[in-house]
Amino acid sequence: MTIGSEEAEIRSALISLTRTLLGDEMMQVYPYLGRMLSLNLEGEAVERADISDPQALQTRYLQALERLFLACMKKNPLILVLEDLHWADGTSTELLIKLLPLISSGSVLFCLVTRPERNSSGWKLVSAARELLGGSLTEISLNALSEKDSRTLVANLLEFESLPRQVRELILRKAEGNPYFVEEVIRMLIERGSIHNQNGAWVANKEISDRDIPDNLQGLLLARIDQLPPEARYTLLVASVIGRNFPVRVFSEVMGEE
Repeated sequence: MTIGSEEAEIRSALISLTRTLLGDEMMQVYPYLGRMLSLNLEGEAVERADISDPQALQTRYLQALERLFLACMKKNPLILVLEDLHWADGTSTELLIKLLPLISSGSVLFCLVTRPERNSSGWKLVSAARELLGGSLTEISLNALSEKDSRTLVANLLEFESLPRQVRELILRKAEGNPYFVEEVIRMLIERGSIHNQNGAWVANKEISDRDIPDNLQGLLLARIDQLPPEARYTLLVASVIGRNFPVRVFSEVMGEE
């Protein structure tokens, strides 16, 4: 799928959604959400979204989201899942905090998913939810997996018990109950050809030592990046310079692609 067609599909979906929910009032929402999503707007939408003052534009974003969510809530209960809040920027966090009072306007559930990084901007949303929601807030903390649970997870990915005992224990020890680490380690070993499937069971092609598996997620991801072709590694390098979040169109222009 090309970048242009992807944007066209997003724009079409947004127009369809706002028209269905808001009818003649869709232009009170569509232009601002379209600009928020970095879509190419046309006609009246361009004029409405042509706001240079950052604070005024932020207010329009908030009003547009409130109108959209309220319209959704009139039809059915609304569930808003906000993932990876530990990566949220300050501006986005402040906007989301202002949306929390929607709980008093109808049937809406906010599901806030984040790491317990209390110094991150996104954690302010958790603090605001605690203060505003009080007893209606339910917090669920996920602890590291036990060795038994880790074995179950790995068994769902491959025939774990068919691997040499030393390899099994090494994977579980390095993972320290982190399910994502377990999955990435297994993928890395398969991609490197360190383990392979033989007659329905996974076996090691060579002895796997402590040095073959990084000690943490950062080291693991860097090891996997090193296995990528040069063009892919260069693409990741450019993306890392631009920032954590950016429109695909901006990335394409930086890369000099059409």
